[in-house]
Amino acid sequence: EAVINVLKEWDGELIEPTYTEGISSTELIAHQKKIGVTSTQRLARLRRLIAAKPLVRVCESHSGLTALMIETEQAEGREFDALWISSLTQSTVKGKPDTELIGLNHRLQSVDD
Repeated sequence: EAVINVLKEWDGELIEPTYTEGISSTELIAHQKKIGVTSTQRLARLRRLIAAKPLVRVCESHSGLTALMIETEQAEGREFDALWISSLTQSTVKGKPDTELIGLNHRLQSVDD
C-alpha cells in the first residue's frame, strides 16, 4: 500500500507483468540443482566472475551444513559468489590428518550434501 501511495504522489502507475502459465521459477531452480553442474561449467562461471567483478567473494565450507549456511546467507550484505572446499578442513571435521586420507569420493559426497 505504501508503494501505491508513493506512485500516486509521483503520478506513477503500477504495472503487473504477465507470467507464463505452467512455468514455475521455483521448479526450474530445483531442477537445475537436481541435475547438478559440471566442473567445466563451474570453472567457466568462475572465470566470468573474475572477469566481470573487481572482487570475487569466496567462502570456505567444510561440510554440507556450512555450505548451506553460506549459500543462504543474505543478511548484512554478506553474499558470496562461490564456495571453496579444502582437504584440510574436511580432514579436520572428520578427525583425520590432512594427508589425503579422505578420498575423492568422500570429498565429493560433502559437495553433494
